[in-house]
Amino acid sequence: MLRRLLKGRRDSTRIVYKILLTARVGVTKTRIVRYVNLNFELAGQYVKDLLSIGLLEKNKNSIGRTTYQVTDRGSRLFSHLEQVEKELWLGVEGI
Repeated sequence: MLRRLLKGRRDSTRIVYKILLTARVGVTKTRIVRYVNLNFELAGQYVKDLLSIGLLEKNKNSIGRTTYQVTDRGSRLFSHLEQVEKELWLGVEGI
C-alpha cells in the first residue's frame, strides 16, 4: 500500500520538495518545469506561491534571465521534507 502511494500521483508537498531541490542552485522556470515535470502554468503558480511565502527568491543571472533560488527559510523546509522522504522510502524498502 505505502509503495503504491509513493509511486502514484504526486501531492503538493512532493511537488514543493522537488521545486526546492531543483532551485538550490538558482534555476530558470524552464528548468523547474523540466525537472519537476509540470506544465508552465502550474509551475508558475507554485513558483508564485513559494515566492510569496518566502521559500524562493527571484534573481537575474549574468545574462539577464530570471532565476529562482531557495531562501534560508526554503532550505530549512527542504531539510525537513528531505527527512520525511527518507523515512517514507526506508519504510517501503522494509516491506
